Parts: sequence; structure tokens; C-alpha cells
Amino acid sequence: MKACKKCGVVKALSEFYAHPKARDGHSGICKVCKIDYVQGKYERKRQIVPAGHKFCARCKLVKPVEEFGRNAARVSKRGGTTGYQPYCKTCWPEYQRYYRKRPEAGFMAAEKLRKQRKSLVRRRRDQARQLTQLAVMFGYLIPTTCEVLGCTVGREGVVAHHTQYDKPLDGIRWLCATHHLEVGHGGLWTNPPR
Repeated sequence: MKACKKCGVVKALSEFYAHPKARDGHSGICKVCKIDYVQGKYERKRQIVPAGHKFCARCKLVKPVEEFGRNAARVSKRGGTTGYQPYCKTCWPEYQRYYRKRPEAGFMAAEKLRKQRKSLVRRRRDQARQLTQLAVMFGYLIPTTCEVLGCTVGREGVVAHHTQYDKPLDGIRWLCATHHLEVGHGGLWTNPPR
């Protein structure tokens, strides 16, 4: 038996929630008082929102839905106003500025800048590789065995070596990974392919 600290009624230990840090292993408040406390706290925090209005989670004010930006991806499972941003139009730019200062946002910005700074030669090379992959996928190009004499690598282990990037599908040589590096992509192969 234990007395509740809130209502003062002496009750059995089964009427109290378990609490590992308490001396007897149970909470000091009975289950009924705890439920009343939690529900009252929820009601105090929750704003009553009339129809046609929405609660801004940042400035904690109830405003008309016209003051919120549209967002079709936001659908509430509990009903209510759907299709709007969680923050009002005045708070949304502040949130975006905060979001962009995070380290993950800095990484995304750096990646975007890296793509913009790509040189023309590198862009042509990437486009040639993509075009070759598509041509192989759709059957316009068929890989052959490695062109180097004495190499036993079959069609599965070859890669396309572009001799020119202006016309990516002309002048393609099919080489295994080892001979592709020896031709001019990073020097000699030091680690065998896996």
C-alpha cells in the first residue's frame, strides 16, 4: 500500500505506474492522478482552432489559413486543415534561414556548387558515359570481349573506353578494367579488380 502524493488516498501498488528510480519502484502519483495531469497539460498546450484558421507552430498564434503557404504534401491523418505549411508566411522564411545553416544543408549547398563548377571537359565526359550506358541498355551498342590480345575477360568484365567525347558513340574501345587503367586512366592497376 502507498499514499498518492497528489490526492492523498492510500492505494495498492498496482494502482501506481512503475518507476525504476523510485525507492519502491513505483511512481509517487497514482494512475488516475497521473492521467488527469497529462490530459490537463495537453489541453493547456493545445490551442482551440476555429474553422478556416490554423495554428502556427513557430509563433504559437492562431491565424487564418490565407496566411499559410500551400503544401499539397501535408495531409493530416486526424482531419482538420490540410494542404498548408506548418508555419505562417512570416515564420516560414525564418525557418528556412535556420534550416540552411545546419551542417547537412551546407553539405547540400557545397554539392550543388561542385556540380556548377564542373569543367566543360568533365561535363562532356559524364554525358558521354551516360549516353553509352543508355545505348548499351537499349541494345544500340553491344559490348565485345577485351580488345587487348591475350586477355581472357569476357563481355561481363569490360568497360567502354572513349577515344573522343565530342562524338561519344564513335571510337569506343571495349577493355577490361586492368587494361582500361593502363590506357590512360590513372596509371597501372595496383589493386586487382573484385
